[in-house]
Amino acid sequence: MAKNGSFPPLKAVDLRVRPLARAETIPSAWYTDPRFHALDREAIFATTWQHVADSHQLAQPGDHVIAEVAGEPIIVVRGKDGALRAFFNVCRHRGGPLAMKDGNADMLMCKYHGWTYRLDGMLRGVPHFNRVELFDKRDYGLTPVHLAEWEGLVFVSLAERPKPLETYLKDIRERVAPTHIGNLVAVKDRLAALRNPKAHLHIPDISLEMVEASPMLWDPIRYLDTCPSSDGAMALVIGSEAVADAAPGPVAWVHAMAMRSEPTMFARRDQVNPLAGRQCAKDLYEQAGVTNPRDDFDCAEVYVPFSWYEPMWLENLGFCADGDGWKLTEAGAT
Repeated sequence: MAKNGSFPPLKAVDLRVRPLARAETIPSAWYTDPRFHALDREAIFATTWQHVADSHQLAQPGDHVIAEVAGEPIIVVRGKDGALRAFFNVCRHRGGPLAMKDGNADMLMCKYHGWTYRLDGMLRGVPHFNRVELFDKRDYGLTPVHLAEWEGLVFVSLAERPKPLETYLKDIRERVAPTHIGNLVAVKDRLAALRNPKAHLHIPDISLEMVEASPMLWDPIRYLDTCPSSDGAMALVIGSEAVADAAPGPVAWVHAMAMRSEPTMFARRDQVNPLAGRQCAKDLYEQAGVTNPRDDFDCAEVYVPFSWYEPMWLENLGFCADGDGWKLTEAGAT
């Protein structure tokens, strides 16, 4: 039951699982009733791991990020020892905040009465408390919050004894590409463009750090993850057999052609491995007698509008098994 003692009105029929063809949207009140919001905060957000920051936001000692989880103010700080810690963003004296915004500081200080805390949460300075009897600063450190990192993401949990974060992320690492894969593709493609004097974009000093520092467009796509009009893609001139016979140099023969398309947004569409791509590749390979594209092709040109599409398309077009596209990229096979 919600803490305010008022549980949202629910009927058994509201929770009945129906076949997809007969499914209905949940009542609109479930989105707007404050009692449902209170229930969500208590039953979900206050008991599970919640993402509060990215590790790159907390790169240097003293870097701190503030957040709110289930209505509770949280501060995450990088200590001088390099460790990440999370605390309630509340002074132990009168409950004032230690930080009002993200930033960097040598220590954390409440602006109310000047209580000062070290970056590891220990109470350091207490104005006018030097003569107070039975007061031990060691007993008044910041209240810690459980913290865990995964693949550059920082999570906290307000639960008293939360299950390890890895419990919820089991097997995900095997199915999700590491966060640096997109950067590898961006650097590789920019370096390849340098070999073509007519490529639209030349960045001789391109580096992983430069890509990572470029503006975020929409997570995880950064500015340098996007392709220019050309990265030196080859041009194809398609002609008849007579044109091929008259060509001054070697020609490549078209053995098969296929095309598929699908709406970009529909229920249960696989955004990473779209059905249209898989069906199109299957049709093309069957026409051309291709049984293993990695073994049968000398080279393949694949359009990559954003760097993260490379490992996706490698899987979608059958060059590797599902989940292995990023491994080919990381190994330098592309």
